[in-house]
Amino acid sequence: MDGFVGSRCVTRRVVALWAIATLIGTFGCNEVETPDSPNVFLITVDTLRADRLGAYGSGRALTPGLDRLAAESVVFENAYAPVPYTVPSVSGLLTGRHPFVTGVMGNFDIVPDAVPTLAERLREAGWRTGAVVSNFALRRTSGFNRGFDAYDDQFTQLELNREHPERTAQKTREAALAVFDELKREDVVPVFLWAHFQDPHGPYTPPEYYRDALVEEARSAADGRRSLPMSRTVSGIGGIPDYQQLGDEREVGFYRGSYDAEVAFVDAEISALLEGLQSRGALDNAIVVFASDHGEGLGEDDYWFAHGETLGEPVVRIPLMIRAPGRKSERRRDTASLLDVKPTLLSLLGITMTSSEGRDLFSRSAAEPALVLSTLVGSNPARYALVTGDEKYVVLSSSTGIVERLHRLPDDSTDLSHEQPGRLDELRREFQKIRGTLGRAFKSQRQTVSEVERERLRALGYIEDQ
Repeated sequence: MDGFVGSRCVTRRVVALWAIATLIGTFGCNEVETPDSPNVFLITVDTLRADRLGAYGSGRALTPGLDRLAAESVVFENAYAPVPYTVPSVSGLLTGRHPFVTGVMGNFDIVPDAVPTLAERLREAGWRTGAVVSNFALRRTSGFNRGFDAYDDQFTQLELNREHPERTAQKTREAALAVFDELKREDVVPVFLWAHFQDPHGPYTPPEYYRDALVEEARSAADGRRSLPMSRTVSGIGGIPDYQQLGDEREVGFYRGSYDAEVAFVDAEISALLEGLQSRGALDNAIVVFASDHGEGLGEDDYWFAHGETLGEPVVRIPLMIRAPGRKSERRRDTASLLDVKPTLLSLLGITMTSSEGRDLFSRSAAEPALVLSTLVGSNPARYALVTGDEKYVVLSSSTGIVERLHRLPDDSTDLSHEQPGRLDELRREFQKIRGTLGRAFKSQRQTVSEVERERLRALGYIEDQ
């Protein structure tokens, strides 16, 4: 991966990608043997908005490392999370099944044993598999450890000013490299490594050397000095959620700037992770997938520093990029979902995909229409959003009735349903057809959560005080 080293290799090697193609690669400069089957690296970040990346239009240089990766990748400009919560969103990514089908609709649900995960499929096919997760909600009791030879869900640090466990981006990077080294040892068996970074999930506590300048910049914005109410709940509607509150800080600029500082921090650590893999020769002929599980509201529609209560673009639109041998870098505007990651990866590796609501993103034309469904059913009202191209059909369903909206993206605040009733009818039929195919196929399972675990999850905004 030339973007993470200072020189280029002169030599080229011809390697076989599984059994389906012969590819010529110059990914890195380390003269080490590479396996016929490529290493696969899945890097996910919690709560990262797409619009914070330079590759997605930001001009603020917060993410130079990810922007370099994007320059070597297929970048999906319009990718969406199936649910704006970590556990159901990640379950969709790792299984390719919609949360409606698996029953994993909240952060206390368990991935059913009968649903094969990406790690299980790759381990069966000969990969050594390892994961490092830094969100407490992804601990092994969630079922995500299935299929992994090594699953590091240890939290040895405490949040600043709090007594709750965390693992910073730096420690996540260090743990990921340690797991890779343990899996790789001396042979050429390919490795699948998943690293999930918790930053920039709140509370936003970045290192000071990232925070100070970005907070000052955010405070200089038009509403940067605005003082917000302090909420007594995890809700971000109208004020700062209780789990986000840091001391007496109330200003918009402090929290926005701190969020951006966490973005810059995690970008630097992901760059260091890739550089560490590069120095080990691990990126030669490798597939790298980068995504976030969902975004974050930063004040749009008076929704502050939270997620999980809305299907607005800042919360459900995510970055997604795939760098693979033989795939030229390009930008794709067709609609994509985290559900597409597993079938796309298995197709690249020549492994048969079983049932999935996701699609192989490289088997269809960029011009081919796609429909992506995001959902939020644990709320009142239940929310559904169907996205196709630059159109977004939203349904709010409660005991008192149904409200429908039609938006033209990127603006999802202006309702066009009365101006385009014909198109509203068409998308309603599409939604009803898709929703009708997503019946629950597996028995849902819930985690048993101890009081200590409940407190840790409450600190992340996943549990409301009773």
